[in-house]
Formats: sequence, C-alpha cells, structure tokens
Amino acid sequence: MLTKTDSSVWTLLSACVCISRTTILQKTFAMCWLATILRHSYEQTLSLFGRTPIHKESIIEQGYSYNRSVSNLRSMIKEIGVSEKEFVKKFRSILQESYYDDIQATLTEYFKGKGIIDAEECIKKLERSDDAFQELLSVKN
Repeated sequence: MLTKTDSSVWTLLSACVCISRTTILQKTFAMCWLATILRHSYEQTLSLFGRTPIHKESIIEQGYSYNRSVSNLRSMIKEIGVSEKEFVKKFRSILQESYYDDIQATLTEYFKGKGIIDAEECIKKLERSDDAFQELLSVKN
C-alpha cells in the first residue's frame, strides 16, 4: 500500500492522471487562468482569516507567478472592452466545473466572439514577450 511518504510515487501518479487528459499547453493556459482568478480573489481570501489586504493592486498587477502570461491575458481582456472584475466573475465557475481543455476552448470561443480573430493563437502564445504578443493581438477583423 502506498503512503503519503512515498511522495515520488504520488507525484508520478498525479502527473499521469493529469497528462492523460490534458496537454502541456492546456495546463499552462489553465495555470495562467487560475493565477488571474486568484489575483482577483486575494482580498476575499485574506478576509477569511480576518485580514485586510494592503497590497491588493500590486497583487493584481504583478502577482507571484505566470507574470508574462497573466499580463498578456489581461491585455486580451482589456482589448475586448470588458473589466477584469466582470470577466473573472463570468468565468470563475469554469475552474470548478470543467477540465483544463474545456477552459481553453470556452475562452477561445469567447474571445473570438468579442472580435479577437486569432484568439486561439493568442492563447497558445500567452508566454510571448509583451511586444510580440501585442503584435499578435492587434490583428483585427
């Protein structure tokens, strides 16, 4: 029987389960999306512990991970003229209800419907430098 002390085995099993359902790109996108959601949940999370955030805007702007990808996703949100707060509210539940590949497909269709022609390519390339991503994002109907 495996125990929690067999961490390398548990890690391998977890990875196999995740990889069987999603690709690296889908996981990267999902982690970027999760980081975006978490940045907007910072205040709510701290309030559960009776704390008040003092760096709220800094957390949203800079966060702790996936900075380039999150910055580029935020650029896509801004490009379609929707507030991040509204966007996060609309799509937050997807994290609990969908697989990683479903999240990517759903948001790709959403961005396409809002006028980002090359939404699929933008999502695939969220890790690009800001300038290269902005060039990709600027392709319009």
